[in-house]
Amino acid sequence: MSRAHIRKSALRRLRPDLDLPPEVVDLIVKLTSSFVENIAAGGAELARHRGENVLNVQDLQLHVLLNYGIHIPGFDLLGSTPALVNLAAGPTPSLVHQRRLDRVRAFQAQKKREQQAEEDAKAAAANDDDKGGRARKRKTRSSGRRR
Repeated sequence: MSRAHIRKSALRRLRPDLDLPPEVVDLIVKLTSSFVENIAAGGAELARHRGENVLNVQDLQLHVLLNYGIHIPGFDLLGSTPALVNLAAGPTPSLVHQRRLDRVRAFQAQKKREQQAEEDAKAAAANDDDKGGRARKRKTRSSGRRR
C-alpha cells in the first residue's frame, strides 16, 4: 500500500474530515505493511506445514486467530471442528470477564460474611455485658428492699 492510497482511500473511509500529518500516515503505512507481511509469512508456514505450496484463506485465518486472537468472520476455518477453534483462540473476552466478575463477587460476599460475623460478635458481646449489668442492678435493688 502506498501512502497516497491510504491517505485517499482507507483513512478517508474512516473519517472523511480527518487530516493527518505525513509522519502519522507513514507510520500507519509501516505498521500495516509489517502486519500484512507477518500474516502472509505465518500463513505460508502453516501451508508448508500442511505440505502445500498454495496459501489458503484458512492458513491466514488460523495464523491471525492463533497469534492475534482475531477471528475473521465469513470464512469457515476448520470445517466441522468448531471445538478446535475455541481451543486455539482460548477463552473469549466475555468469558474471561465473567470469570473475573465471579471472583470479585465471591470476594465481596466473603468480606460481607466476615463483616456480618464481626458485627454479630460485637452485638453478642454487648448483649452479654448489658445482661450482666441488669442482673447486678436487680440484685442490688432486691437486696435494698429486703433491708
